[in-house]
Amino acid sequence: MSSSTSTNPFPDIPELGITIPVNPVLLEAYDYYAQKMDKSVVDHCVRSMYWAVLLSRHKKFEGHKFNWDVVFLTVLLHDFGLSTDKALISKDKRFEIDGANITRQFLKDRGGDAWTPHLQLVWDAIALHTTASIAHHKEPEVALTSFAVMADMFGPNFPGEMLSKSDYLIVARRFPRPGFTDQVIGTMCTLCKEKPAVTFDNFAQEFGRTFGYDGKGEGKEEFARMADENKFSTVFLKGLGALDEMEV
Repeated sequence: MSSSTSTNPFPDIPELGITIPVNPVLLEAYDYYAQKMDKSVVDHCVRSMYWAVLLSRHKKFEGHKFNWDVVFLTVLLHDFGLSTDKALISKDKRFEIDGANITRQFLKDRGGDAWTPHLQLVWDAIALHTTASIAHHKEPEVALTSFAVMADMFGPNFPGEMLSKSDYLIVARRFPRPGFTDQVIGTMCTLCKEKPAVTFDNFAQEFGRTFGYDGKGEGKEEFARMADENKFSTVFLKGLGALDEMEV
């Protein structure tokens, strides 16, 4: 199906040979997502859908077959755990897990029986999209989701020369990114402030250490102290030490 209708949020880009086939579930997902997210995040997710198509043509994915319904949906909804609707967000889970859970529930409620066999694949792709060292070695849909999301952070500087500057600019001009860098910093800092315990074991804690709770340095010393106290090596060795003492 062509995606060049006036009501379609995923326009064709003929110069890149990209058409994103739409279906009722994808369109409903977009409408729901757009109501629950900041626009800059929605635009990031839509750009990433186009990166998924371009990256799938790279030799790295040669010979792979993709379930494109899964890829487009997971790439579109991968940041649901950063929703502006706080009723959707947990107080004790990483944003990737919240996003995976929200999307799975959306598909259970609105996707129909056809999505049931794909629920775990969708969940994995979203839950692991920031964990490249695992995602890149799972199913093609999971790997491509992670690659596509990261491509929007690096553009033509993405490792492996997988995305050309000219291709990048064609998509970026369709979906501009004003303020996106500040949005990322602010979002990560908010996670460090509101759910610090779920940031200590992943990349998000680096934002708290550098930018504090407000993106300008407020509270960064306090956060760094908590993060150091909860480093895996600290907690792990403390546990081993307790066992050593128990066995004496």
